[in-house]
Amino acid sequence: MRRLVVLLAALACNDHPNQLIVTFDTDAPLPAADGVDPLDGPTPLFDRLRVDVLQPDGTVCSGCTNDFAVTRDMFVASEVSIGVPLPSESGWTLRARLYLARFAQDGEPPPDATIDATVALPDAADNPGTAGVFLSTDAVGVPEEGPLGSVASSSAVGTWSGAARVGCDESGLPRPPSTACVAGGAYWMGTQDGQTVSGRSGSWHRLAVLSPHYIDVAEVTVGALRSHGKQATGVNFADDQALAYCTFTVAPGAYEGLPVNCINSTAARSYCKALGGDLPTSAQFERLATRLGRAPYVWGLDQPMCSDAVFNDCSTQGCYSGSPPADPCFTTPSPSPITNDKGVKLGGPVPPPACTPDATCPLRDAITIGDAVVVDLAGNVAELTADRAFAEDDACLSGDGSNVLVDPSCPIINSEQIRGGTFSVDTFSTLRGDALVNTSSSGVGPDVGFRCAYPATPAN
Repeated sequence: MRRLVVLLAALACNDHPNQLIVTFDTDAPLPAADGVDPLDGPTPLFDRLRVDVLQPDGTVCSGCTNDFAVTRDMFVASEVSIGVPLPSESGWTLRARLYLARFAQDGEPPPDATIDATVALPDAADNPGTAGVFLSTDAVGVPEEGPLGSVASSSAVGTWSGAARVGCDESGLPRPPSTACVAGGAYWMGTQDGQTVSGRSGSWHRLAVLSPHYIDVAEVTVGALRSHGKQATGVNFADDQALAYCTFTVAPGAYEGLPVNCINSTAARSYCKALGGDLPTSAQFERLATRLGRAPYVWGLDQPMCSDAVFNDCSTQGCYSGSPPADPCFTTPSPSPITNDKGVKLGGPVPPPACTPDATCPLRDAITIGDAVVVDLAGNVAELTADRAFAEDDACLSGDGSNVLVDPSCPIINSEQIRGGTFSVDTFSTLRGDALVNTSSSGVGPDVGFRCAYPATPAN
């Protein structure tokens, strides 16, 4: 076994250079050594390990810290180990913290998103020669103390059941038309790069496990709503300055292929429930819009460009808020077909792009999930969710006392949570899948629409 790193602390930490080899293991999913982690596999949850040796008074001894990147391959090869020169007296401990580097705050592992284990070290006279420390994903965010263990014969890395990608069994609950199966699995709720964004601190994270479900590949259109006998809250009247931006018309017309807007959560949920579904939870939307918990944006880590989504594309008449937004994403003329009664283009939502896994999608705010492509996750219209506008300390996110949440949801009480960017906003942060950028007590607006999510039978 090749040791990854040797803790050079013989003079600072002890008066007896008697070395103990400590090997670490975990059941958490970690990134591959080559950095290639396909979307159909578990989302890597940690990528760094910090090890400290603490003196009897609880302080870290001088030179007794190691912090290094770890991969799945390293654990499989039993290469994650250190040499600890043991002291002659008792009371010394070793603290190991497994965390995700991009969540670190000022270089420190974030408590809520770290597996934190402290074990007692033997004195030199009782050195067993080798020992093991297991870092259990179930203990994330809850520091644990205990004795040293033995070295495992093989690594458990990646075996944590919550992270397993559980698909949809279509022989059970059938797959609704024009949907994607979003396999179950785990992701980090909260910001995906540890940066504070609208509605979110950079330090709050919770490990969430979601069940498999189906979700509409596109935002619900006017034609779809009409075909099921439903109506939007606000109906288009081209001669009304406010209602001219609403896409639902009294009779079928030119806007049937546009996302329906000007709709409240009650009407949207009525439509989804009639089809056997509901609005997606905030966690379901966020996981998908953050590339299954891999990045702030659905396309990845790199910053957005104006062409990535239907984003701030109002016409020369300005957005419905009254005045044209600032550069750089102001598009004229708007690609939206919406006009007033004089035929002047007003701007607004556009039909969803036609994307398949075998063809390049024209916009980057889309994600291929199995045999389907889910589009408009960052732009076009913002989307209603089944959750209220919750705070990070909301009781609905407390779970069972652990930091692992299962299918978290904070049902609507008197306000709904609205996710995603829209055609009318020029702030790049709204394109982030992890930002809580819109909340409302009514939810009704020309830049708010919805899509539906549906339960699925978990595949064996």
